[in-house]
Amino acid sequence: MKPATTILLMAAFAKGTEAGDLSLRPSGFLEVIGVSRSAGTGRTAGTRFGSIPLAGSTFRETMASLGHSRLALDVDRRLGSGQLAGYVECDFLAGPQDHVLRFRQYYVQYSTGKWEIATGKQWSLIRPNRIGISSRENVLSTLVADPSYHVGLAGLRNRQIRVAVQEGKWHIAAAFEDGRDLVAKAAHDGERLHWEASAVAGGNGHRGGGVSAYWRVTSRVMLSGQQFSARGGGKYALGTAPGWVKADSMLGGVEVKLKPPWQVFGYYGTVVAAKSPQNRNVREWTAGCVRELLADRLGRMQFTAQYSRLGRSVWDGQKGEIGMWMAAVRHTWGERRN
Repeated sequence: MKPATTILLMAAFAKGTEAGDLSLRPSGFLEVIGVSRSAGTGRTAGTRFGSIPLAGSTFRETMASLGHSRLALDVDRRLGSGQLAGYVECDFLAGPQDHVLRFRQYYVQYSTGKWEIATGKQWSLIRPNRIGISSRENVLSTLVADPSYHVGLAGLRNRQIRVAVQEGKWHIAAAFEDGRDLVAKAAHDGERLHWEASAVAGGNGHRGGGVSAYWRVTSRVMLSGQQFSARGGGKYALGTAPGWVKADSMLGGVEVKLKPPWQVFGYYGTVVAAKSPQNRNVREWTAGCVRELLADRLGRMQFTAQYSRLGRSVWDGQKGEIGMWMAAVRHTWGERRN
């Protein structure tokens, strides 16, 4: 199924359906992304942070892609004293040129009172949130247009079994992820500050943890950051470091709401990896803006633009650096996803 097919599918599923205790709520977006990189990383809209060219490459890369367009479906049903929910979302970023359907998340969750248990593929507990700990919404994945997000973010989508409990403003969760890692998280939602602490221990000597925060300084200014360090932590660092080595990742950002409908953002992130035949350091800074274009009966449309500067160095002394422009127009149906 090609990305253009998304248009017809989204139109067909623009409205939800309810039948007794069963509720079906489709959502998603149609997005076109334009990319121009000063050197190639591979013919895909998502940047391959860990493999940008080293010094000497002059091949410029320019493309447009519908591959980040997304379809999602929530299914909910009352079951006894609780709620049984299913969720699935997909895009088209599995292939080398953004044409192949990919399932991003798929899981079922049962909630009763303050407890939740879920199984399937969803965001690792290592990935931070702006509010709460949900894998479906308010994930702190930056405002950038890049489908690969940003250097310095930690946490992938993993198959897992997760148990979580909410006590007032506290969220406590534990998950067995990727068939070998035990991950735990504590998160607190304050009036202005959301903060989290996470830890991981498991197969192949994985040991580590991190902290993150999302601070609403004023109604217009938001600050965010994540710091994560682990032996075997390269696997969580968005492809910037070998999976088996110790890696330290850091991301800091600011988001400012200007006079509506404008918003601007800036981020800096870096990953430092232990000695190996591969990357020693990958870093990126980004500046950009978001503008809401319109709202209609189906959803809303927005424009995002960014400029990023990426660099990497490997342990044999070689270095590389590229500049990148991205612009995206997205029309969202239903609830926005991260």
